[in-house]
Amino acid sequence: MGRNDPASKGDAGLNDLIVLETTKGAFMLRPERLDDAGFLYALFHSHMQPGVAAMPVDDATKESLLRMQFRSQTMSYRAEYPEARFGILERDGVPFGRLVLDEADGVATFVDFARLPESRGGGLGTAVMLRLLD
Repeated sequence: MGRNDPASKGDAGLNDLIVLETTKGAFMLRPERLDDAGFLYALFHSHMQPGVAAMPVDDATKESLLRMQFRSQTMSYRAEYPEARFGILERDGVPFGRLVLDEADGVATFVDFARLPESRGGGLGTAVMLRLLD
């Protein structure tokens, strides 16, 4: 998966769909789309909500804080890694994770790799990472 010209070195371009064959089955990595906003927030919320649950503020304040953090993270990633691949992991057309991968100067940086709670803990993340590092 390269961020350079898709014809160079056989790398996939930023907008390509990639099928990931892993020991856990086949998955798709596709570019993020505008209509992924709801999924991306739900994914962020699934990771961050436990951390704010114990805060001594009302639920509306907690939700406001989470939305502000989500916007901040989104803007920071886009600003700091403008050439990165922002992808959605899917199985059978259903999104279950996100991968933000930046490749610069021959180094791949996993900026963000998150999955919904039900897809964690079974080796899926490891399988995806190993496949991407091939």
